[in-house]
Amino acid sequence: MVKIAISGGTGFIGKKLVQLHLKMGDEVRYLTRTDNQPIIGASAVIRDLNSTTDQLLPLLSNCDVFYHCAGELKNEALMHSTHVQGTINLLHSVEKAHSKDKKNFHWIQLSSCGGYGQARSRPSIARYVDENTQDNPSGVYECTKTEVDKLIINFAKQHDWFKYTIIRPTNVFGDGMRSSAIKRIAQMVKKRLFFYITDKNSIANFVHVDDVVKAMVLSTNQSKAYNQTFIVSNDCKFSDMIDTIASALQIQKPNWIVNEFLLRNLVNLVGKWIKLPISSTQIDVMTRQTYYSNQKIRNTLDWSPSTSVLVQLKQYIDTIFNDKNG
Repeated sequence: MVKIAISGGTGFIGKKLVQLHLKMGDEVRYLTRTDNQPIIGASAVIRDLNSTTDQLLPLLSNCDVFYHCAGELKNEALMHSTHVQGTINLLHSVEKAHSKDKKNFHWIQLSSCGGYGQARSRPSIARYVDENTQDNPSGVYECTKTEVDKLIINFAKQHDWFKYTIIRPTNVFGDGMRSSAIKRIAQMVKKRLFFYITDKNSIANFVHVDDVVKAMVLSTNQSKAYNQTFIVSNDCKFSDMIDTIASALQIQKPNWIVNEFLLRNLVNLVGKWIKLPISSTQIDVMTRQTYYSNQKIRNTLDWSPSTSVLVQLKQYIDTIFNDKNG
């Protein structure tokens, strides 16, 4: 029986990890601020990431694998304390736990492809990203998550008993999400408000939650995964994604194309006074031609997506736009 500890164990990805390891017969502990929704079969450690070293010990003592999934997605003011200081607190606790149990420790970090940043010029410039691409984060979330990755790497250099695996997924989607970029795009398609910008050559950077969880579990106590960073992606053409959404909604596929230069100027000029249905950031997403390679994790851990992202996308759209949910 493997002893598993998980931060963010009640979150979108963390909860799926808890449930999968319970099915595998493992002993699971998870960190949670409240125990309002206990997970049957797992042990809740009711603390938060900014608890003291001693308070976090019940989570980390004598465990074999720790998944760090906790994160702050919305409130930028909390991101540094949650991501960076919270990780420092956990690392101090790991060090104290090791001084008592002398066990090797495997830390699996849920990170983000946002650490690689965007194209240095225009988003529509073709770009290939793999694990050798230099980090270039922008935004509080991306910068703090990347700082956490560096903390973990440096900690491993100082302690030979500590191993890490950093998992960097693209945009994760799947059943159980409270909101998602895909849902917002699908709503535009459903209302027949969607349009392409300049052409149909952009790339959709999405990966299903089950494939992310699969990658994390495959990393568990595999020496090939030790002290490695893996991109987890399942990219497709943006136009194929839109066509799949339209097909799932049983409506005509959109074909409108708007000039990028004119649209950006309109957003920059009018967006200061009037709330528009599109922003400069959304234009970047809709014109992006960045491809994230999953070749390393395929070759190293024999990981592969469970199916085409378009099949997964159709199932997701069917779920969120059924008769009950509207």
